[in-house]
Amino acid sequence: ALHRPYAQIWWGGLGIVQTFYCFVLRKAPVDLPYRIIREELETGNGLVSLDWCETSEMGPSNPISLIIPGISGSSSNQYIRLYAKYCVEKGFRVAIMNWRGCGTAPLSTPVIPTFACTFDTRLVAEHVAQRYPQAPITATGFSLGGYTLLRYLGEVGEASPLAGGVVISQAFDSELARSHISERPLYDFLLAKKVTGAMKKHREMVAKDDRGDPLDMNLIMKAKTTTDLDEVYLKRILGPQGADLKSFYESRNPRLYLKDITVPVLCFNAFDDPLIPRVNLREFAAENPSMLIAATRTGGHLGWATS
Repeated sequence: ALHRPYAQIWWGGLGIVQTFYCFVLRKAPVDLPYRIIREELETGNGLVSLDWCETSEMGPSNPISLIIPGISGSSSNQYIRLYAKYCVEKGFRVAIMNWRGCGTAPLSTPVIPTFACTFDTRLVAEHVAQRYPQAPITATGFSLGGYTLLRYLGEVGEASPLAGGVVISQAFDSELARSHISERPLYDFLLAKKVTGAMKKHREMVAKDDRGDPLDMNLIMKAKTTTDLDEVYLKRILGPQGADLKSFYESRNPRLYLKDITVPVLCFNAFDDPLIPRVNLREFAAENPSMLIAATRTGGHLGWATS
């Protein structure tokens, strides 16, 4: 439930400032009120790591918050740790799905999930439900994790083990978002480096990817935009499918799946988010009565700093 309006901090009137604060200045909590237990799931094509955050007082029926981080994200990110801390303090057992090879998560095979790939999300959601069958489960997706969560919920429909979802700082229409980012060189560069930085840690493993044409890791490391990265990495691993990246991205656009979501979803957006185009949010909300979109005038991308 939404209990009060967002009250920004005095210096938070610009989205770019709030975004910078989120990713550079905001500090992760040091004294965590929970223990972290790493679990690694075998997918048949590599490992997916899940970090459980819980206290000794929790039982099998405590509600569960499944967290899906943003691009190249993991339980190491400060915004994820802050959210996990908040959830645990409210009585939730937390399960954080780490993107493969990100943070301290392993990369056991060369396979790195592509944009809005829901394979790992589906596996993790089913695993969490099987492990705690008495617990209600909700999922929260941040940024790219929000795109993935929306697509997953639409794909599985009524078969989802989730009772609801929360998506934060995403544009609903990934084609509009990709076009928006391509017109902003600085953000495009930073997003590309976020991905190549994660790949650099596992350079030798990534180079073994044999799904398509051989990879040139030197070219991948030199990518300066997400479009560059598509050309030197995505096109190659997709093989024949990579010849038409436009169709590939369109097929994974979460907007196509909104109408098929059957659980309540609460969405948070800020109108001054520099990574997301200014869109008519009512248009997306109208596609599914189960969706509620809460938008603030300021907040940036994953910012929303308060005094």
